[in-house]
Amino acid sequence: MRKRFGCHSRDPIGNGGCAIHWLARPHLFTILFLIVTLHIADRAAGSAGEPGRAGILGWLIPLTLLWTNLHGGFFVVFLVLACYIGGDLLNAAVEADPARRREFLRNLKPWTIAFAACFAVTFINPYGWQLHKHVVEYISDPYQLQHIQEFQGLDFHSPAVVYFEPLMILAILTALWDARHRRFAEVFLSMGWLHLALIAQRNLPLFAMAASPMVARAIAELIRHAAAPVSSPLAAPLAPWIGRGARWMEQASATFDQTDRIGRVHLAAALPLALVGAILLATPPVAGVADSKFISTYDRRHSRSRRCLSCSRQTHTASSPRTNGAIT
Repeated sequence: MRKRFGCHSRDPIGNGGCAIHWLARPHLFTILFLIVTLHIADRAAGSAGEPGRAGILGWLIPLTLLWTNLHGGFFVVFLVLACYIGGDLLNAAVEADPARRREFLRNLKPWTIAFAACFAVTFINPYGWQLHKHVVEYISDPYQLQHIQEFQGLDFHSPAVVYFEPLMILAILTALWDARHRRFAEVFLSMGWLHLALIAQRNLPLFAMAASPMVARAIAELIRHAAAPVSSPLAAPLAPWIGRGARWMEQASATFDQTDRIGRVHLAAALPLALVGAILLATPPVAGVADSKFISTYDRRHSRSRRCLSCSRQTHTASSPRTNGAIT
């Protein structure tokens, strides 16, 4: 996601922050697709040294279609797009140069088109608009917010907080750094996901995935400023030993960067999926037999439970005192 030492320094903190909700459940699809979405958005927005490539936002459309049919967290893609749209709008609002302001407004076009197209493909699912209704009702259900732990705020006595607190502090400092350089989309991403992580601990992995690359970029930029020669305009007014340590760290991390650029294919990760698929295809069920067995078993159990419930109601009615024909 980001180059140099910062990318490697954030791995223990980011991965440790995900430990509180690192479970083998369908939300892993949302974590995976969020990482891909952030990478596409980062490449599309560009940076000071790399121009943006807005055309790759088109990849978000098939990604959203797949995401919608795998997990209900597909609305996360719209939160990411909204952060970049809001960043351009805020830049246009505070920009004094009319030409630059028009440039920021022109940059909104591919992002809004991608937002609309991604929203349109979310209706291509077996349930149509009912899926959107269910998602809204699910995340706004007060019972879940009050009784299910993962929907509640983070417990700061949890062991995983030892990772979350450093990442939270670094994310806030990075957001201040980004705001100073008018990188408002990154500010909205890190602070928005921090807010969601604080109100519901199930959002902590998403915050870690969104904030860690930006923290890594800030760490790499600090190292670059500390390692710059005294005569360089990038040089920071720090003690000489800090500059020497930063230069050593930059050189050491360069070897990791070279290793990361080596192309590789992780075949071992695909073997469990291939094994499960082979097992499912090896012994296809006989049409109608399994379904009829399940239905007949369900009917017997359900009818038995209804008879027991009816008997308990009759017993309760017979033994209950009555006043004016009403059960008290």
